[in-house]
Amino acid sequence: MEAELIKGAVALVVLIAGELIKQTILKPQPQTLNVQSPVVTSGAVNFGKVLGDVGLILLLTAAGGLIVGMLTADANLEDMFIMVGLSNLVLGTIGFVISGIKTTSNRWQHLFAVAVGVWLFSLINVLLGIGSLSTWMIAAILILAMMTIGGAVASAIKR
Repeated sequence: MEAELIKGAVALVVLIAGELIKQTILKPQPQTLNVQSPVVTSGAVNFGKVLGDVGLILLLTAAGGLIVGMLTADANLEDMFIMVGLSNLVLGTIGFVISGIKTTSNRWQHLFAVAVGVWLFSLINVLLGIGSLSTWMIAAILILAMMTIGGAVASAIKR
């Protein structure tokens, strides 16, 4: 059962990544010429901004986990994990909303790059023994859900 979940999660991530890569790389992006400057801009993702937004989301979820941990110190471990998980979902989604609002061009490519960054950074939980490889793989689905909801809210707020 666990192996099937991992295979499904990996297949979903690969499918979505492939589609976004196909849209970004294989489909030529329109280039615009700035009249005031001879610089031609393309639809590339700014990785400095991506790293900043990854840091923002990690900071929000870490702060939420710390607060929940302090508030539920007397609760049993299972309840604490559920509360931390819910905190991560809510604050991670808020982080993606903020990231999406800050990014006006190539919003979805930027948000996907941020999601991949958050997911890759979360591998540290496996290395520290906090989580398993299977939970890390499944986390990709949750991070993509946070990205989708956050991006949709950001698009509704700021077109």
